[in-house]
Amino acid sequence: MLVLPALSKGSRSRRRLALSAAAKVNLVLEIRGKRADGYHELATVMQAVDLSDRLVLEEAPGLGLSVNSDGVPCDATNLALRAAAALREAARVDRGVHITLDKRVPVAAGLGGGSSDAAAVLLGLNRMWGLRWPAARLAQVATTLGMDVPFFLRGGASLGTGRGEMLEPVVAGALALVLVNPAFASSTAEAYGRVTSSMYTDGSRARKMAELLRTRHEGGAAGRRRAGRRDVRERADRLRGGALVRARAPDSRATHAGVVALLGGPDAGRPGRTDEDEYHGFTGAWPSGKARDFGSRIRRFESSRPNHDQARPAMRYDLKLFSGNANRPLAEEIAQYLSLPVSDAEISRFSDGEVFVQVNENVRGTDVFVVQPTSPPVNDNLMELLVMIDALKRASARRITAVLPYYGYARQDRKVQPRVPITAKLVADLLTAAGVDRVLALDLHAGQIQGFFNIPVDHLFAAPVIIDYLGKKDLRDPVIVSPDAGGVERARAIAKRLKAGLAIIDKRREGPNQAVAMHLIGDVHGQDVVVIDDMIDTAGTLVQAVEALAREGARRILACGVHAVLSGPAIDRIRSSALEEVVVTNSISVSDAKRAGRLTVLTVAPLLGEAIRRIHDEESVSTLFV
Repeated sequence: MLVLPALSKGSRSRRRLALSAAAKVNLVLEIRGKRADGYHELATVMQAVDLSDRLVLEEAPGLGLSVNSDGVPCDATNLALRAAAALREAARVDRGVHITLDKRVPVAAGLGGGSSDAAAVLLGLNRMWGLRWPAARLAQVATTLGMDVPFFLRGGASLGTGRGEMLEPVVAGALALVLVNPAFASSTAEAYGRVTSSMYTDGSRARKMAELLRTRHEGGAAGRRRAGRRDVRERADRLRGGALVRARAPDSRATHAGVVALLGGPDAGRPGRTDEDEYHGFTGAWPSGKARDFGSRIRRFESSRPNHDQARPAMRYDLKLFSGNANRPLAEEIAQYLSLPVSDAEISRFSDGEVFVQVNENVRGTDVFVVQPTSPPVNDNLMELLVMIDALKRASARRITAVLPYYGYARQDRKVQPRVPITAKLVADLLTAAGVDRVLALDLHAGQIQGFFNIPVDHLFAAPVIIDYLGKKDLRDPVIVSPDAGGVERARAIAKRLKAGLAIIDKRREGPNQAVAMHLIGDVHGQDVVVIDDMIDTAGTLVQAVEALAREGARRILACGVHAVLSGPAIDRIRSSALEEVVVTNSISVSDAKRAGRLTVLTVAPLLGEAIRRIHDEESVSTLFV
């Protein structure tokens, strides 16, 4: 998924967004047959190009649209306006927008411009209206607009099958592509109306094309010539003028006679910005069913890939996701969100307990993310992470990001007694020395741990996941309770979002993993109470807080903790307490036996996956910090 970056102060006040909606091409499109639902079964390879429409969204009382081309409808039949109406209805908001569409992608030329415009509107309004919907929810609205639109929420290249809804990402290298709009235009319905059973194939050509792109990207056969980025760009610039002069398109709906675009280069479909107040998002190219190979009479474009004896390999900067053994199910969920496989690495132990890591695929020049919470057994998982980082560094990974859903030793963040260590700082030094370039952490026990690193740290919070779950609970007069003074800020933020009351437990700790709750600050009598903490270890603090709340007459008592450490007698204490439910996240792997103890486990994979995607795409992640 691609989400727009956060609005600047200027664009917040003016409520104005400028976006780009990128086009796509079908490198191969085969029709395998007719489906029962009336659509055709496809096998196609799609790729984004650096050709795009420009849209400006401005807040308005109602829904309006203006287009720079007389041949494009400005009424309710326009797909971009339909997207705004569909999102407003789905979100049940009384908001409006005026869309100014600068049509640069040729119309009815099989480039997916209309669907891309609709996807751009969904992304822009999701940010402008403050919805902050996740990718899956936004895609539900997109599917009501047509099969193209959901796939324009993503970018790149892919092998699509079915109606195009089943996608397999393909990493393509840079190619030069000359797009010449023909002297006529044909709609998708018209093109498919000409399909006969004699045109059906087995889809093998699409699969071969996808494999060719993969092989080409990985290095290709010996002696294969590949065009470098600068080489491709220079050739495209030389071709551009001639193509525009020679091509003619009398169809009034086509705003460009001919264009030259780059296929699969590093800049294809990349977001940019025009000034401080206007951000450009983009929507990538995904399956649309637009025809190219229905016959020579309705060919959509001509392509040219010039050869050159001095051609150089294209630069690659791919994303690879690795996982240790600490929480592989979470890594697999993140990989599913990113539409990527978990990369192959062997992690094992020698007979004496030493960690052995071997990376079984090429990571040279790639952007690597290693998912490994340093959860119990902390020392084993920490050492595993350090060895993995060293292996990836020595394999010439371009950048290594340690994704730490749980940061072990975080509670040892300061000296509270004489002659004790600050182990949280020691762990930070170990990670830096191992070769990590960046850290992505979730709900650190103390925010100042970020300062222990001399490298960038992105500190996410699971509060949005917890708030969304609690918002669906039938809570009467809810009160959010902090079990100690250190968690007041966290509890206050959640209480504000839920429009709930706030209470604080005054706690005095007598020793490690030992706590005594003293008294309650706030009123909870006859109310539904939710105790909020960053982690649940032995559950001693939690149970003490629950007993205090029960004495004060709380009607229902629930608890939420981000990290389910659940060591020692934790599960037994929870089962014997007055707790109705304990909500945790999967930042730490929770066994089935522990889940039976009144535990509800929420996933943080979409949150971490979105952060990883934004970091890789060099986008802002600040909107995920709340």
